[in-house]
Amino acid sequence: MKILLVRTSYRLHENYVYNRVAPPVGIMYLASCAREKFGDAEIKIVDLLIRDNYDQTLAEFKPDLVGFSTLTCEAFLLPDLIARAKSSAGRPLVIVGGPHATSSPLSIFAQTAADIVVLGEGELTFIEIIEKYSKDEDIAATAGAIVKVIDKKSGNFKIVRGPARSAIDKLDSLPFPAWDLIEIDEYQKYFDMNIWHSEDRYMTIFTSRGCPYQCIYCHRIFGKKPRFRSAENVVDEIEAVHKKYKIKEFQVIDDIYNLYPARIVKIAALLKERNIKVLFSFPNGLRADIMTEDTLKAMKESGAYNLTFAIESASPRLQKLMRKGVNVEKAEKIIEMAEKMGFIVNGFFMLGFPGETYFEMMGTVDFAVRSKLHHALFFSVNPHGFTELSETFYQSESHDACKGTQKYHYFNRYFNLANVSPIMFAYIMLYANIKFYLSLPRVYSLLKITPNYMKFLKQGIFFFFSIAYHNLSSLLKEVYRYYGPQKKIKK
Repeated sequence: MKILLVRTSYRLHENYVYNRVAPPVGIMYLASCAREKFGDAEIKIVDLLIRDNYDQTLAEFKPDLVGFSTLTCEAFLLPDLIARAKSSAGRPLVIVGGPHATSSPLSIFAQTAADIVVLGEGELTFIEIIEKYSKDEDIAATAGAIVKVIDKKSGNFKIVRGPARSAIDKLDSLPFPAWDLIEIDEYQKYFDMNIWHSEDRYMTIFTSRGCPYQCIYCHRIFGKKPRFRSAENVVDEIEAVHKKYKIKEFQVIDDIYNLYPARIVKIAALLKERNIKVLFSFPNGLRADIMTEDTLKAMKESGAYNLTFAIESASPRLQKLMRKGVNVEKAEKIIEMAEKMGFIVNGFFMLGFPGETYFEMMGTVDFAVRSKLHHALFFSVNPHGFTELSETFYQSESHDACKGTQKYHYFNRYFNLANVSPIMFAYIMLYANIKFYLSLPRVYSLLKITPNYMKFLKQGIFFFFSIAYHNLSSLLKEVYRYYGPQKKIKK
């Protein structure tokens, strides 16, 4: 069987400055699992974030099965991509997975010619589908999947949802991702998930899955039960990639890496014991108010140098509303501690929660500005499907504010759930970025510890001016929309 796995891309359709490129670990896991189970399977990966060789691969490879992994902001691309797959010579079975498939599965059947949608973690479901399909067995009612069943006589179809599939408890049982199926060196040509980093060549790694917190805006693709790979298994992967591909930097993309401090200490000890000298960055987010000095020391010892803390808001009321409940005072102390220990420290913030006031927004901006953070990202709140936030949003009068999934990109500002005008929202976004980055002490502090000055000049300065341009243009558009020429009212 020939299997083609595709990561969709917003990048190829809009030169959007905030796009960040990283190896597609999700479909790399699917590939390694399929290869382990079906030794004779031919598997290829097309990552549209770095190369648009989709049609060429369809024509030359003639896959029997095509699997797509897509984000909600990229889902508008699926109808055309799937139509091209279906019209190709192989007439493949089409499966869609990833965050959007989990949050809005029925919309995929309504808008595309997809055959199957996989919910949540995909490895076991994907393997079962391949096995049944290769044996011409009935795929309907497969656990963890929704299947389109077509009546051969009438041509009508129905949607059959299989039972829920339990999360994979023993993550060590999964084979390592299929690194050999991607072009590792291509990823260094683009902006990645880190703004500041040491090595050009890097690899992303999951060491755990799941998050116990109940944030109303967050995905549920890995569930709310944290599951951890053993320290030995994590270090085995690091060692294998380091030796085979000469990778010296690993970007850890767990939801929250520091949930289990004892494992962090053990990973550091094993790296030292095996004399593996690599660097670690954490671009996806750490929980600041559960971080400790001992954990920071263990991370530093293991080679960590770049940390990201997801604070979201400095408002206690909004922390309660979003059900994240970060102790902001403690988080600020941890940020200061990490900065003193020589880490590059980054922060994530979200603006535009339901009912958020001007003063709450500015309070979050002020927190970021006065903190010891080297870098801050200010995102607008998006009500993604299958979240409590989306249920709140779609009860409001603004339910038709987004007509295309590309507007769900986390740097776009198409939703305004806050208690401020669109113009004020745009102004706060612009003010936040300019106020934060135009700080000589902050720039000096970063210059003292930045590991790669050329990367700093290339990415950091470009990123700042891009942010300023994007937010200024957004503000001007809002001003024009409100004060510009109005359509004449017909009498």
